[in-house]
Amino acid sequence: MAKRSKKTKPGMHPEDIKAAIRKRGETLQGLARRNHYSETYLRRTLLKPMPRGEKIISDFLGIAPWRIWPDRYERNGSPKAGRVVRTPYGPRSLKAGQHLQHARAQA
Repeated sequence: MAKRSKKTKPGMHPEDIKAAIRKRGETLQGLARRNHYSETYLRRTLLKPMPRGEKIISDFLGIAPWRIWPDRYERNGSPKAGRVVRTPYGPRSLKAGQHLQHARAQA
């Protein structure tokens, strides 16, 4: 019987992201603490879209978030439509073509 191969997502594997953080002398827990978030929040960011966590990790690594998680972003670097982004004024859904300010600034 042939083994089924697991489909892998494009971009960096969560363990590769954690290793890159460790190579820079930090841990996921330390990075979370330094940015006033729980370690759980950044761990969840590795597995599901969480814009603030993505920004914290990508800023620390010096890699644009759409390069780390290309399945979460459009080709132009804007978050995929339908993602909920929390703003100081409450959560809002992104419509196709909208983008976050930090996405364009890092392009």
